[in-house]
Amino acid sequence: MRRYTILTALAFPFLVLSCKTKKGLSSEEQMQRYADSVAAAMAPEDADFNFDFDEITVNGDDNNEWDAPIVPVYKGSETRVNDILHTYLEISFDWKKKEAYGAVSLDIKPYFKSVSSLDLDAQFMDIHRVAEIKGKDTSDLSFDYDKKKLHIELGRSISRTEKYRIFIRYTAKPEEVVGEGGVAIQDIKGLYFIDADSASGKPAHFWTQGETQHNSCWVPTIDAPNEKFTHDIVMTVADSLVTASNGRLKGSKKLANGMRQDHWTMENPHSPYLMAMFAGKFHVVEAKWGKMPLRYIVDPKYAASAQTIFGNTPEMIDFYSKKLGYAYPWPKYDQVVVHDFISGAMENTGITVHGDMLMLDTRDLLDDSYEDVIAHELFHHWFGDLVTCESWANLPLNESFATYGEYLWKEFKYGKAEADYHLYSDRQNYFNEASGSAKNMIRYDYEKPDAMFDRHSYQKGGLLLHQLRTYLGDEAFFASLKLYLNRYAFQNTEIHQLRQCFEEISGEDLTWYFDQWFFHSGHPVLEVTHIYDEFSKEYAVEVKQTQEFEKGRLFHLPLKVAFHYGDSVHIENIHVKEQHKIFHFQLGQKPEWVSFDADKSIVGRMREEKDDSNWMNQLRLSPLYQDRFDALMHFDMQSDAEQLFVAINYGLTDSFWNIRSEAMGLISSLPYDMRNAFGERIIDNALHHPKSDVRSSAFYALRKMDFPDSKKCVEPGLNDSSYMVNAAALNLLFSLDTNAALAKSNEWAFSENNTLRYTALAILTNAPGNQIPIFTKLWNAKKKPDFFTVAMVIRYAQKSDDPAIVIDALDLINTYSPEGEDDYLIALFINQTNGRVKEKFERLISEADEQLAQTKDQTAIAELNALKLEYLRVIEHVVE
Repeated sequence: MRRYTILTALAFPFLVLSCKTKKGLSSEEQMQRYADSVAAAMAPEDADFNFDFDEITVNGDDNNEWDAPIVPVYKGSETRVNDILHTYLEISFDWKKKEAYGAVSLDIKPYFKSVSSLDLDAQFMDIHRVAEIKGKDTSDLSFDYDKKKLHIELGRSISRTEKYRIFIRYTAKPEEVVGEGGVAIQDIKGLYFIDADSASGKPAHFWTQGETQHNSCWVPTIDAPNEKFTHDIVMTVADSLVTASNGRLKGSKKLANGMRQDHWTMENPHSPYLMAMFAGKFHVVEAKWGKMPLRYIVDPKYAASAQTIFGNTPEMIDFYSKKLGYAYPWPKYDQVVVHDFISGAMENTGITVHGDMLMLDTRDLLDDSYEDVIAHELFHHWFGDLVTCESWANLPLNESFATYGEYLWKEFKYGKAEADYHLYSDRQNYFNEASGSAKNMIRYDYEKPDAMFDRHSYQKGGLLLHQLRTYLGDEAFFASLKLYLNRYAFQNTEIHQLRQCFEEISGEDLTWYFDQWFFHSGHPVLEVTHIYDEFSKEYAVEVKQTQEFEKGRLFHLPLKVAFHYGDSVHIENIHVKEQHKIFHFQLGQKPEWVSFDADKSIVGRMREEKDDSNWMNQLRLSPLYQDRFDALMHFDMQSDAEQLFVAINYGLTDSFWNIRSEAMGLISSLPYDMRNAFGERIIDNALHHPKSDVRSSAFYALRKMDFPDSKKCVEPGLNDSSYMVNAAALNLLFSLDTNAALAKSNEWAFSENNTLRYTALAILTNAPGNQIPIFTKLWNAKKKPDFFTVAMVIRYAQKSDDPAIVIDALDLINTYSPEGEDDYLIALFINQTNGRVKEKFERLISEADEQLAQTKDQTAIAELNALKLEYLRVIEHVVE
């Protein structure tokens, strides 16, 4: 599953929507793009606008005394009592009632001990009949059902040498499922009917989402990851619909009344949460990997771009199959893009479901291909589907690998710099989470399974795999993965089995590595100081571990130090394991530059001190993205404008697009009179660079300059093929010609493209005059306004001192009616805004009273009293 995190802070100029955007949330990267567009439209004085979560409190009991310390509850693997061998399901659907009618036969055997009863997960169903089938005979069985567990009395003792078959007829009622989703997976109904009443214009369709334990909302089963079975799913749907499920399509039969029965069979075992169904009037693009069928199934609106979105899938499958030494293990691969998905994407075996962030037109794809999402879900078909974590505590065995699969694809297809940039983003995402909550990777005390779907299981896990690959070398690393997949295919594992495979191949005891990184939390924080003695030709590297120590624990860090001399490099291997140590190296001459952790693989933070010539040569000469990025950032942290100027100059000629973009972003750190020296090059990048990220960065850089020729970029930028460049050009126009920018913003405020719309709305909130009419029109354009529109009206209400504008803004936001969980978060912001507006205008009234007490001027008194009346009118419109 591809996770997108909900960020619980909303602040300008950095605005991010809640999304999941696994974990339908947009991806963090896409929302960052929106935030970049918004940021460029915000004035510096707006930086203090924010929603304050500290003001949102939940009151519990008045009793503040603790009766006892909270003891974490151990959550291990599900105890195996009965084992489902095969599931045969016939299912039909009532779209109006949003129900499913199922008849399921389960072939079962006791796992070890003899049994006389069977417990199944079956959530919020009506159970009509339970029976045992013996040959041609069927006998009803007694059962108890509490809307979550179905307990069946078998009426006899059955040993592990016997098999038995249970038949259940039921009605699944997903709309009656009670409970809460989590951050990663936002709902738990299991089966979702989208636009069954055709109200929104979306094509009617249904899809399922089983992870973690939600497929038991539409089929009785043992809903645990360490259960595996084969199955047949026979779906009855309208003949006009496309269906998809696991395995291969065994048969399709037309029925009376325009219906059709599709029979999907899954011939290799997999876990229950990976079962899936889809049906909808969607467009299908067919492709192949060798002789194996592939399908890209999309809303017909996006038929023209489906091949572009998924076109690299055959090459991905081929690459992963060869790299892992294990051919893609399933009979086909479908990818379906659905509306209103509750996560980002889901790796159901042979049928990945993507959320609507992949509903992209060809212009969207110029800014982001979302191939990391596609690669992530595909890599799961080895790590997660073929070999599955036996418990949610071991989720990194699924998600860490899928995250690292993104890196491997980028490295293969686009080169090491692109892959390392992706790794840097993963590192920052992990650090952001760890700063507030460092956790063990493998943890048995989670509150709910969904809590495991975080930046530790994903990003940190991917970083740890890359670090281990660097330590062992490619040959040993990938041979270990091949052994792991072949040994445990169609089985469940825990982390120790992965460790043992690495040990068997490498011949090295790796308990220290897995204990340090998977069973303990945190990461090293290093202070590294370089010292060169010209007289003795000795180079010293002083290393301190400064992280908070857990019971005196220090990290053991084998790494390399690289000494560079022109085209040659001298490597020294060191092992950092003390809190403080100085490493001494006798050299023949002073190196041009030195790289500590030369592979840039250590999962930790580092502050490095060395002379500026060392850093500048690293920026100029290093082949590694991370080296050059670190050097560029070093000069941004310094007060020497001349050195920063030189560093930016090198950055603007860098071969990798992100270094160029970062260098452009640093131009605003230079004194104003030094910036225009880069004007011609910035314009050239804005108009001609092939990467839209660089072109948009160039427009933002021009906004921070006073370069006379900037105006000639605006029209080409507004008409650029990239939405991201369009948005950047609009921001530049806003700094050059406010009226022209407002005219374009009024047009783009109604764009279907979020990048254009969000940028236009941000500019309108900064514009002079009263923009409430256009916000009202936007608000009423849809059945319910989206998060960003609400946020912008809230911003307008908080920012403005004009009573008329504030009253109109309050009247608008106070009509908002929350429905889902995310809506209630917005409602909290609206409530907070009402409170802040009231405080603000009460303060203005107090200030007016103070002025009234100090003046006898009758004209001033009349004006102040009139203002007070206007301020009081605002307070009358506050809803508390």
